[in-house]
Order: sequence, then structure tokens, then C-alpha cells
Amino acid sequence: MPRPKHDRHVADSPRVSYFKPQGIPMVYLEEARLSVEGLEALRLADFEGLGAAEAAGRMRVSRHTFGRVLAEARRVVARALVEGLALRIEGGQWVLAAGRPAEPNSEGQVTERPCAAAARPDDEHRDGDPTASAPGTRNCRGRRGPRAHKEEES
Repeated sequence: MPRPKHDRHVADSPRVSYFKPQGIPMVYLEEARLSVEGLEALRLADFEGLGAAEAAGRMRVSRHTFGRVLAEARRVVARALVEGLALRIEGGQWVLAAGRPAEPNSEGQVTERPCAAAARPDDEHRDGDPTASAPGTRNCRGRRGPRAHKEEES
């Protein structure tokens, strides 16, 4: 069984989630899917011009993992441009850099999910605010620790 993927940290939720070629109705378009962490890798490397080590540090992944995420993102974007595909930005294994896991709500918008353990009265969280910390982050100071949070999510 393969190891579970670690969350990739992204600075912010994507502002838009879809791009398509102008003048072509959606019914005639195929889609390419770009993960949110792929968009973050493109932003850090190509838009901000960061090196692999610094960008990997911001996403809290190894340089090798960052390189794989970036290569896949570039391949998806290039394919969409060359073949005239619509580009959907969604999914992946990511959390906001503030430490809160992101998930789409019923309207498809990304929202922040509070720590599941915060509802338990025996856990202590920063400033008593259950949304101030997230599962598996250093800010979440529940008595059972970050590993307990990861197991609860599965």
C-alpha cells in the first residue's frame, strides 16, 4: 500500500476555477484538470520566480515533490493551450498556508474547515477559538495531538 500524501500548503484559494478558449461553446470543449497545488507551484516558480528550494519550503514539501507537482502542472497547462481544452482548477491534497484545510461548499466555493477536535471540551486550542487551528497543524494543540486529527479525517 502506498504512503498517504501529505497536504501541500497554498497561500490562498484560487480566485477563479475555470478557463476556456474564447468563442467555443462549452458543449464542444474537453477539459484538463489542474490541481490547486499545481497552480500554487506555477505561481511560486513561474510567476514569483522562486527557486525550487524556497518554493518547496513555502509549500512544505520536499524539492523533489515540488518538482513533480510543477512538472505535472506545466504539462496540464501546455496540453490545454496546445489542444484548445478548457482548464478546470480544482482538487488535490492541499491546505491553506494559515493551516486550515480547504474544502468546497455546496456552491463549489472553497471554504475553511475548523478543526474537528475543537468541538471536544477536553481539548485546548489557541485563544479558545475552534477555527484558529486545523487538524494536523502545529497550531492545533488538542490533547490527543496532530496524529489523532489525521486519523479522524480518514
